[in-house]
Amino acid sequence: MSQGEVALVIRVNRTTYCNAENGRGTPSVFTKIEDVFPDQADRIRKAWEQKDNRPEEGSETEDDEDMFGSTGRRRQLAGTWHALWETTVQGETVFNREVLQAAWKRGRLEVANDEPSPENPEGGYRWHAELEFADNCYLFGTYHPLDSEVSSKGTMFAVLHRSGKSIRGKWVGCNYDSEIMSGCFVFSKTRDDLARLMKREFCIDILSESPFGRRIEDRRTT
Repeated sequence: MSQGEVALVIRVNRTTYCNAENGRGTPSVFTKIEDVFPDQADRIRKAWEQKDNRPEEGSETEDDEDMFGSTGRRRQLAGTWHALWETTVQGETVFNREVLQAAWKRGRLEVANDEPSPENPEGGYRWHAELEFADNCYLFGTYHPLDSEVSSKGTMFAVLHRSGKSIRGKWVGCNYDSEIMSGCFVFSKTRDDLARLMKREFCIDILSESPFGRRIEDRRTT
């Protein structure tokens, strides 16, 4: 069975199940797996115990010291970010890169892309977002196009990593293909980390032999 199918049976989302397979699960997830797939649960529990909940080498760790207070973390959010978005064009899932600029104005974080994604000439556009920052980690708000002829718009919800070096989130809105669509995204201070973050946070592999913006491959095999 695929990871998505197993997740559906035990009533968790695919990302939660994928995290469990990678040694980042919780006891409640293991209990659900044990009830339906005891053979899988034993393998996953051993992997979790061996990993001891430690992240992969070279990744941002949950043990990093939280060196930023509220003011410091707000300051950390301003500046240049690199983004990788999941979206669709003509019914095909694509992943697009963009360079973003973020600045605080009137108590909100305003974010805009430098230019439309070069990987998405059909569906890409200039946009602007206004985001609230809550509990020292959550970002949420709306985005809209800068070109009045573009109808795409929607909402964003994201979480700032404890290190302050990356952001993961989801968007919901209308796009080139549909009046309602959703997808995931990651932001990083460095462009080279985008594919790794998408894999770590959402269990999605970008095919290395294909350029960004083309097809993707999910980690669906168990």
